[in-house]
Amino acid sequence: MLKKLLSTLAALLALGAGSANAIVLTLDDANLTVIRPLSGSASASFSGSYTLTPGFEFISLGIDIPYTAGGEGLDDSSPSTTFTPGAFVFTFTILPTDTLGLYDTYLRGGLSMISAGECAVGGGICNNSSSIPFSITIVEGGEGDGNRIPEPGSLALAFLGLGGLLIARRRRLQ
Repeated sequence: MLKKLLSTLAALLALGAGSANAIVLTLDDANLTVIRPLSGSASASFSGSYTLTPGFEFISLGIDIPYTAGGEGLDDSSPSTTFTPGAFVFTFTILPTDTLGLYDTYLRGGLSMISAGECAVGGGICNNSSSIPFSITIVEGGEGDGNRIPEPGSLALAFLGLGGLLIARRRRLQ
């Protein structure tokens, strides 16, 4: 009986040790705003990093496809993903037909998440990270930089220039 109790306790401690040292996952910017293009496409690229537990190797990255609260999905919903040691980038393509609004809901409920997993080198215990929510907000817009709102300083400089031209013209007319 004591032997069975000790083996159960050892198994519980091993499970606890495995989950306490889970992979650490971060996103550089979890909430992106993208201008919907009039034609062609735009990109929403999320970059991040992961830190593995010593003696473990990276096994998976899971990305939920985001939807609006009303159930609208992106027309091109499959993200492209790039991996380098310790880092990743996943990119969604935004099309002119995509609905404006906040895309932060997973189709089965809850928030859209990214998660990763690791397993001990050679097999054994596997860990999953805590999931990180992410979102894309698609706003009205158009092509290139022409639809961006000018900075207040740029507007002030433009008005000062116009005012200077008006003053110079008045002086020349007098």
